[in-house]
Amino acid sequence: MPFQIRPVKFSVVVSTHNHELHLIKALKSVFAQEHEYNFEVIITDDCSRDRTREIIELFQLRYPDNVIPLCQDKKNRASENVLLAFQKCRGQYTLLLDPNDYWTDTEKIKKQISFLDEHPEYIFSCHRFNRLNESTNEIQDDFHPLVFKDKPNGFEFGQERYFDYWLTQLSTMAIRTEALKDIPKLETFKYYWDTQLFWLLLLKGKGFVQPFFGSVYRIKSETAGNKFDLLKQNSLTFLIIEELRQRYTCNEHIKRIYELYQKNLSWSKSANKRQLNLDKVINKNFTIVSDDNWGKEVYDAFNIPYQSPFIGIQIFNSDFIKLANDFEHYIDKPIKFINLSESKHQRSFRHYIGDDYPLGLLDNDIELHFIDYKSPTEALKHWNDNISKINLENLFFKMDASREENNLTSIEAFENINRSNKVCFVNCHDKEKKVKDNSTLHLIDYWNPVSEIFFPQSLCSFDLMGWLNGKEVKYNKNYQPEKDIFITPDKRKYFFIQFDQDNFHALDSKFHPETHEILYNEETESAIINYNKSDLEYFCLSAQECPHPKTSDLFVDLSEKENRHIMVLAKGNPSHQLRIDFIGKEEDEKDTILHIDAIVQPLQEDFQWIHFDFSFIDDPATKYLFSRIRSFYFYLNPKNTAQGTLELMAFYAGSKETFEELLG
Repeated sequence: MPFQIRPVKFSVVVSTHNHELHLIKALKSVFAQEHEYNFEVIITDDCSRDRTREIIELFQLRYPDNVIPLCQDKKNRASENVLLAFQKCRGQYTLLLDPNDYWTDTEKIKKQISFLDEHPEYIFSCHRFNRLNESTNEIQDDFHPLVFKDKPNGFEFGQERYFDYWLTQLSTMAIRTEALKDIPKLETFKYYWDTQLFWLLLLKGKGFVQPFFGSVYRIKSETAGNKFDLLKQNSLTFLIIEELRQRYTCNEHIKRIYELYQKNLSWSKSANKRQLNLDKVINKNFTIVSDDNWGKEVYDAFNIPYQSPFIGIQIFNSDFIKLANDFEHYIDKPIKFINLSESKHQRSFRHYIGDDYPLGLLDNDIELHFIDYKSPTEALKHWNDNISKINLENLFFKMDASREENNLTSIEAFENINRSNKVCFVNCHDKEKKVKDNSTLHLIDYWNPVSEIFFPQSLCSFDLMGWLNGKEVKYNKNYQPEKDIFITPDKRKYFFIQFDQDNFHALDSKFHPETHEILYNEETESAIINYNKSDLEYFCLSAQECPHPKTSDLFVDLSEKENRHIMVLAKGNPSHQLRIDFIGKEEDEKDTILHIDAIVQPLQEDFQWIHFDFSFIDDPATKYLFSRIRSFYFYLNPKNTAQGTLELMAFYAGSKETFEELLG
């Protein structure tokens, strides 16, 4: 990277909006730093309505040679303010500080700049941080402290492993300012977040994590452990990764992490798709006309037959508005099937809908994209079978406004349709450019129209039961669904899977893909795990992806000690050992690993049932965790180097009595 003489050694960027509560502490931590460098602090303010600007002015008066305020007269996106600050940075290095956070090591800057001066091969430096939970005032280490256990001197990282661990936060970063030159592409991302900035930097080179703790990252009280906020965070993460995948389609690291998050969201989908209580609905004969599969998900959540032909279909906004405006006219008209290449919307759709599928024209006017069907014959049969189930006296119309760009006209047209039971979903990131005060427009935090995955997300912000009961439902930022809208399911007291070609994918090495290869052998009817590992690498088995009744809990309940038996039908290298851990959900909805180091069993040359007995565990603190098991981790020769093949035919967790009954 070419050397450039700069007037100051470093620039600190602080981007604010209504941060009066924490801004003073954040800025004090900057000026408490011990160094002899010339520096500047660039503070952007995005139309704050509190005392933020007053605080900025006070610091400018106190440090006139250092503080540079950039106050906006109109509200911008967060990325625009950061980019504006980047353009003003005159330092050799740029450091970032979120105004909610603060620096704790007074030599932080000296340590980072000295390191970067001595190591020109790195694009940026970061360091460890503490987390402050505002609801409990508890201080914790960063998210993955175990990563640093064997790396006391820090370590470098790049694209290849970056997304596996959330190693850093904005407030830990010291970046070579030259590396920010073409960062303006950041403003083209819909979801500005730390991830995009880090990724764009890693496209240029590697970063280094220094091992010292240098800052505190605040976890807001309203998002600390709340189940619905965790779901929103998971949704946002997926949307960020999805957007990166669309930009960098050929990048193998993005592809791998995208597939990982898809699988994690499949788990999230099943974990949160609880059965809704139909008794809460006054008129149980309702027809949902939805422009995507959200309506299907409603019927599935109630576990009732579809009462609408709009299942497995996607419709563009302009067509959906015509349909909703004159539904009784269109619904009796014939469907003609055309080629996808004839679609009038082919170039306007932002997302790739899927593989080849039937495209129908309703009354030669409205396009029905039968995305879940393979042939026109299958699509037409589904349509005709469900037309008669429509209840014209109890219709509900749901439109999604998040898929298409520049659709403000469509949103306004939908609002003007003379129907009482209608709702329009839009992502909160789009609300500034798409929405005024609108009674039918419903803002869903980090909404994405992939209904199969995100349907539970809509329940976090939208009063579905009230809507189906004829209530005028308006957006409420603090809405939380009532607990009794769900049916309390029966507990699953055991889990059993016999591996075949369709279900062996429940086994996964997503966290250590380079150490475990998972295949299926049709001859022996067993899953094949080829492993070559050096430490605590593992593969896992999800207990959620196998078929189970909708009336059963998605978690496996092993809280009773007599149910804590695991039987594994397997064979492998008899000199190698196998250990199994439990993964469960705590009361705060966080995944927790229950490590049982004491139970390690040797493998056998021939297929045998290997018995793991956990019934001796008598710790009350683990009982809740045992009641919500969602998956299992398998360690071969834990903590040691091992290479070989494990053949896995079946797996069981539960009581010995039930196991004997299953075997007959």
